[in-house]
Amino acid sequence: RDNIVILTETYVDKVVLKETKGQVVATGVRAVSADGVPFDLTATKEVIISGGDYCSPNILQRSGIGAKDELATLRIPVVVDLPGVGKNLMDYLIVYRSSLCFSRFPSPA
Repeated sequence: RDNIVILTETYVDKVVLKETKGQVVATGVRAVSADGVPFDLTATKEVIISGGDYCSPNILQRSGIGAKDELATLRIPVVVDLPGVGKNLMDYLIVYRSSLCFSRFPSPA
């Protein structure tokens, strides 16, 4: 597809936010390449954070979105006081099982 770019060996550090008329809007992300060089990516429509149960809250909190007391402890300026960030996470346990049977069973004929 020509409308998607996938960057490997790159991680998102935080969301770039802009305040306009009292509204905070995500305009892009700050990413870091494998060699440690940060760079900004600007969104043309919207920013979707899909880092899973563990990475998404971290990205939001580094961006200043989260519980103000927790952000203050980390010395992160509060942009949006949103106490639910990083709470009530659900990590689903998946267990795979396979078995081999070396005995022969009678065929139901």
